Amino acid sequence: MNAHGSMTTMPVPTGARVRRAWETVSEELRRSTAAAVVTAVLLASAVPLAPVMQAALAVSGGVLALAALVDVCEHRLPNRLIGAAAVAPLVGAVVGLEFRVLLQSFGGALVAGGAMLVVRLARGVGMGDVKTAAAVGAGVGMLSIDRAAVAIAVAALVAATWRSEEHTSELQSHLNLVC
Repeated sequence: MNAHGSMTTMPVPTGARVRRAWETVSEELRRSTAAAVVTAVLLASAVPLAPVMQAALAVSGGVLALAALVDVCEHRLPNRLIGAAAVAPLVGAVVGLEFRVLLQSFGGALVAGGAMLVVRLARGVGMGDVKTAAAVGAGVGMLSIDRAAVAIAVAALVAATWRSEEHTSELQSHLNLVC
């Protein structure tokens, strides 16, 4: 019990959350997650950046895929994974001594996170979505801030379509079967 007389729970370690999600979801979702991680690595290796920044971009994309897996089961995006995905591109730019890329990455995070914050205020997406948008913006921003804005616009459109009234009950039924 805490000082207020209520029960406190210990936070579940992030690795355990990922492991539990992996073990809980269907084989199809495990394959989709693995494919997303591989895709992140392949796409990162194709961008015109120094290898250290490509690695940071690959880490960011892979970590975001794992965060999405946890979100499917818990309906919560793990802050530690989203934070790691957001920081990886910034660290890659610093280690690569690319001040311009660092500014673009930071700018991409601000543009994408800010745009999703406006969506949150207007339509009520969760703060996890806002933080995830900032992480995506940091990665895509390594290439250009304009691309970060486009990436979030596309993601918001997909999310809006996915969450539309027509698909809500179908999606919820599917998720209940998955997790």
